[in-house]
Amino acid sequence: MFEIFRSKKNRFKANVYLSFRLFRKDLLTQQALTRLGMLWDFMEPLTMAGLFIFLAQAGFISSQGLSFPYALYVIFGFILYQAFTDSVNHSIRVISRNKDILKYKKIPSICLAGSDLFRFLYFGAVRLAILVVALLGFGYFNPLAFLASIAGYFITIVFGMSLGLILSPFNSIYEDIGRLVGIVLSIMRFGTPVMWVFPYEKFLWLYLFNPVAVLIDSTRSMATLGTIEFSVYLAVLVPVIALLSLLSVHVLRKTATLIVEHLS
Repeated sequence: MFEIFRSKKNRFKANVYLSFRLFRKDLLTQQALTRLGMLWDFMEPLTMAGLFIFLAQAGFISSQGLSFPYALYVIFGFILYQAFTDSVNHSIRVISRNKDILKYKKIPSICLAGSDLFRFLYFGAVRLAILVVALLGFGYFNPLAFLASIAGYFITIVFGMSLGLILSPFNSIYEDIGRLVGIVLSIMRFGTPVMWVFPYEKFLWLYLFNPVAVLIDSTRSMATLGTIEFSVYLAVLVPVIALLSLLSVHVLRKTATLIVEHLS
């Protein structure tokens, strides 16, 4: 029994180390191809946030009913939604992006998912730093509340990553899947409380059918006001996301090598 446990522990440590090395290699390659590096990843959400802040100040967008500045609302909205879409779009291409590694180097497919997770956490640290600066600037920073909101951020990227991994086998065969998902995510942003303020009593149906809306609103309200929105919904949603993440890992392990062999 002890030998089995030690063997699994050693295998886990080896997979984590290999995942980190893959992440580091991909990051260095990406940074070598651009001078601005990760700034490109944050330019769109921050630019869009600035645009909608201007529109709100000009009176084109209503922020009625908010208990904190609209600027914070939209900065959190765009950054959190970008974190979700990035985790979906990157994970959905995990097999097609690493065909040669899976075929010739025989690296465990779980390490590719681990590499993506390291990537999301790395960029997540920068995104969270931006949110801290925004909270401090508007005088809404509460250390305990913000630490609690990090859990919401992590759950959001795990949700996106799980959806991407489940769809990755299909996307490796038909790249139309990834393109379709990208279009759906672009449209879904307009039905998510990213830049629009949705009154709960009028748009409860929207939150019911859009888990991302619940995650973003709950994370944002925890960071800014120290309160949790949709606590009952979250009590159901979080275990479902946990099961979905386990399913996504199982799908990746069972299909990655088979699909690569089929495509070669």
